[in-house]
Amino acid sequence: MGTQGGLLTPASVQAAITAFRPLIGGTRFIELSVFTNLIEAEAPTKDDRGVYDTYVYRGGSTASDWSAGSTVRADELFDPTAIDWSKLPELLQKAATQTGIAKPTSLYVVAVARVSGTAPALLVFAEDSYGNAHLLANASGKVIQTYPRTPPPTP
Repeated sequence: MGTQGGLLTPASVQAAITAFRPLIGGTRFIELSVFTNLIEAEAPTKDDRGVYDTYVYRGGSTASDWSAGSTVRADELFDPTAIDWSKLPELLQKAATQTGIAKPTSLYVVAVARVSGTAPALLVFAEDSYGNAHLLANASGKVIQTYPRTPPPTP
């Protein structure tokens, strides 16, 4: 799969983070999910930092509050501006070629506060009709672990 396009670009992610700021009153997120056609953020609400909403960005200069979430724990928050988003194209290419999915039909990225000691963590997924596989990268874009699709059993 060649370049993914859409919103899976460093510039789009940075534009989304900027668009989310007025809605949430900062840059502390629980999760930031980047897809070809939209970017979702789970983040504390501006009025009550103890709860979160899910926000959506579809391009342009604005984002919108999409749905109510739940409560927030301090240890699940991270700042997505600490992530080197310029590494995104390279990480997407690695997910497309190193996860055992020969012909990915989609690629997407989920950023969270922590996974297996990596903080913040990027999970970069390659997916086809039969499931997905992913890699784990740190904020600098270094791949920490690859979780390929399990190879088929030998006959």
